[in-house]
Amino acid sequence: MKKNILRLSYLNIIKNNNCIYLVDLSELTNDKVYDLRKKCYEKDIKLKFIKNTLFKKAIQNSNYKELTTVIKGQTALMASNTDLANPAIIINNLKKFYSLNKESLKAAYIENNLYLGDKSLNDLINIKSKNDLLIELLFLIKKNIIIIIKLLNTNTMIKENKNTNTDTAKIANLAKELVNLTVTEVNELTIILKKDYGLEYNHDNITETDPINQEQKKENIKYNMILKSSGTSKLAVVKLIKEITGRGLKDSKELVDSVPTTIKESLNKEEAELLKKKFEEIGAEIELE
Repeated sequence: MKKNILRLSYLNIIKNNNCIYLVDLSELTNDKVYDLRKKCYEKDIKLKFIKNTLFKKAIQNSNYKELTTVIKGQTALMASNTDLANPAIIINNLKKFYSLNKESLKAAYIENNLYLGDKSLNDLINIKSKNDLLIELLFLIKKNIIIIIKLLNTNTMIKENKNTNTDTAKIANLAKELVNLTVTEVNELTIILKKDYGLEYNHDNITETDPINQEQKKENIKYNMILKSSGTSKLAVVKLIKEITGRGLKDSKELVDSVPTTIKESLNKEEAELLKKKFEEIGAEIELE
């Protein structure tokens, strides 16, 4: 009975999250795993050590069955339904901070795509969701249509005709087909539009007044946090670094002694400003870049 409940809990996790990571945390001490759990909680990431045999049975008849080949030895499951890249960023930081020798990432399964091993971490850190890719695709089409219209109508202003009849059913079907595309299909469609139709996409050429584009830019900007000075409260700064990075006390002290130095990487604006404020409250000097 307990095994069946556990198997169902695995199924529930993978069905209700849009990215699944399987990782090897065997090199981490209990204290470091505890710190990792806190980081995952802050990023709305589920972290769970799995029983290999039960997990294999849970996914054997699902799209995730490709993961069975990497489920050997100690395996932890990281799952998220928010930022697809956050688990990869955390794993990558673990490898840097603790100088881990073993492969930490066994596999990741995101929007029907399988990623294997630590060699995939860089791709995963920079991964875009299907929604992000669709937005870029739509901007690609929109931008080039506007350019073509301008070229064809250099002496004529085109005004919107409110009485123009449109095939709403056709447009609705097109929207449905676009939304149902996989990440791979969206990428392939973008390549076809660029290669066969000469459409080009450039973030810098999209109008600065476009509110959707502006919001996307804000969300996608990542910040690195640089410690410039610990001020007069060195011990407090060391403790705060230990808390937010998961480093040991000795490593945190060495980090403070090596200023200017990078404390955390790839933070979104909200996270960066919040942490900057915490450090400044204890007298440290922080720079975001």
